[in-house]
Amino acid sequence: MAQSQSSTETDWVSRFADDVIAESERRAPGKPVVVASGLSPSGPIHLGNLREVMTPHLVADEIRRRGHTVRHLISWDDYDRYRKVPNGVPGSTSPGRSTSASR
Repeated sequence: MAQSQSSTETDWVSRFADDVIAESERRAPGKPVVVASGLSPSGPIHLGNLREVMTPHLVADEIRRRGHTVRHLISWDDYDRYRKVPNGVPGSTSPGRSTSASR
C-alpha cells in the first residue's frame, strides 16, 4: 500500500498549476488562464504524443478545480520538419521538409 504524502510535499500537477496561475496573474490579471499543447505529424506516433496533451490537460483540470476559468488550447501543425514520411502523404514529399511546403 502506498504511503501518503507529507503535508509539505505536493504532486507535480499541483506545483505546475501553482506556477501557471501565478504567471497568468502576472501577465493577464483577471483573464482566463490559458494552457496550450500541440502536436505535429512528425515521425511515428509514440507515448510522447500522449504526454504532450495529457500534461497540460491535467494541469488545466487542477486549475479549474481551484475555481479558475481555464482554456486548454490544443493545436496540430504541419510546419515542423519530419524525419519519416507519414502514411498517406504523397511520395513527392521527402523527410527534412515541411509538409506545408509540399502543398
